[in-house]
Amino acid sequence: MDPDWGTDPYDLANLQTLCRTCHISKTAEENRREPSPEQLDWRRMLEEMIG
Repeated sequence: MDPDWGTDPYDLANLQTLCRTCHISKTAEENRREPSPEQLDWRRMLEEMIG
């Protein structure tokens, strides 16, 4: 598990460089979790922008 889980995932200081395989694995793991309040806010903002 990522020790920084719960921090702002959109903070530029929280970026991580991953190879393609690790990115796919990490993304799949993160998508199985309940979204954080920040993620829910981000999704709502995107949905409003899309229409």
